Amino acid sequence: MHVSHRVVFIEVVSRPRRPRDRNRYPTKLMRHIASIVVLALLPFALTYSRAQDAGGAITTGKTQPRKAPASPELEWAIETIATFSDRDAVNAADVRLRTGGLPAIRVLVKHLTDSRRPPSNYLTRAVSGEVDMGDHSFWLIQDILESHTSKMDASYSPLKKASVEKWLADREGMTLAQLRREACIGAFAKILAMGEKYPDFDVRPAIMTCAKRLVELDKAIHSGG
Repeated sequence: MHVSHRVVFIEVVSRPRRPRDRNRYPTKLMRHIASIVVLALLPFALTYSRAQDAGGAITTGKTQPRKAPASPELEWAIETIATFSDRDAVNAADVRLRTGGLPAIRVLVKHLTDSRRPPSNYLTRAVSGEVDMGDHSFWLIQDILESHTSKMDASYSPLKKASVEKWLADREGMTLAQLRREACIGAFAKILAMGEKYPDFDVRPAIMTCAKRLVELDKAIHSGG
């Protein structure tokens, strides 16, 4: 019996390599960033998934407190900054507001359009020009919600004076830790955009700082903060 063996020759043709598609093949830095984001957001994502499976909203395990009436002490702190020239009194008022949490934010929001110009210039963050109580109120809201260790950190802030009232209104009912987390996520997005726009600019320190803060805020949220 004769068995015929058929041999097939396959010609391998090498194709010219396509140019790199930046959108399809992200840079090593962007892949590293993505892994950090996933690790940082994983705990909250699990909480979100469990809440959705249960047919409910995301909560901290505690009933949201009702809005308390504005504290006269916080209102007086605003007036101190707006009208006093004594450095110690102004600095003490600044600290009282920065550590006042949600009640302080509610008071400060009402003064975002306050056009009074403080007689002292101790607390200004403007490089040039005059500032008013609306500017000071916005900066204090930033201090409460964000953690800036440098001017560069502040440049990544997602909060703007013209829109911060709406930003807060859109997140009505959130705890302070949840609001801080929202602000941190917004900063993360700006950092990523900066890294994409300026590939030679090293955004890794800002990424690591933001990722660490996200993890800390997640822990605070899960513990009922």
